[in-house]
Amino acid sequence: MFNFSKLIKMRTWFFAILYYLISVLSSSAQNDFQTELQKILQKPEYFNSTVGIQIVDLQTGGALFEMNAGKLMIPASVMKIITSATALEMLGADYRFQTKIGFTGELPKTNELKGDLVISGGGDPTLGSEYFKQLELCRDFTKIWTQKIKASGIHKIE
Repeated sequence: MFNFSKLIKMRTWFFAILYYLISVLSSSAQNDFQTELQKILQKPEYFNSTVGIQIVDLQTGGALFEMNAGKLMIPASVMKIITSATALEMLGADYRFQTKIGFTGELPKTNELKGDLVISGGGDPTLGSEYFKQLELCRDFTKIWTQKIKASGIHKIE
C-alpha cells in the first residue's frame, strides 16, 4: 500500500536539501548550485516534475538565482501542500487508505473462483496517478495484492 508519510518525508527532505543549498549560495557559486540542483532533479522520482525557483536577496531585491522563474505553471504541487496539510490534520499521520478486494460467485475447494474479483477503492489517491505506474511501488503493490488473493484461497479465476 502507498505510504503517504514516506511521500511527505521525501518532499520534506527535498526541500530541506534545497534550503541548505540555498543557504550556502553566493553569487560566485551559482553554477555549482545549479549543477547540484540538476543532479537532484534528475532522480527518477522527479522525472515528470517541473520546478521553478527564484531566490531573492531580501536587502537588495535582486535575484540571486533563477530557474524557470518566469514560466507559467499550474500550481498543483503548491496546492497539494494545502490538501496534504488538511489530510494530515483530519486523518492523522498514521492513517492508511484501504482498498478492499472481494469476489462474487463461488469458490469451491479447487481454489478456482467461478465469478468476479471485486476491488472497492477507499479513496487512495495514488491508484489513479499516471506517475504511480512508473514507480517501483506499483510492482510492489500488485505483488502484495496477488499474494493476498492467493492467500485467501483464489488461485485461478474462471
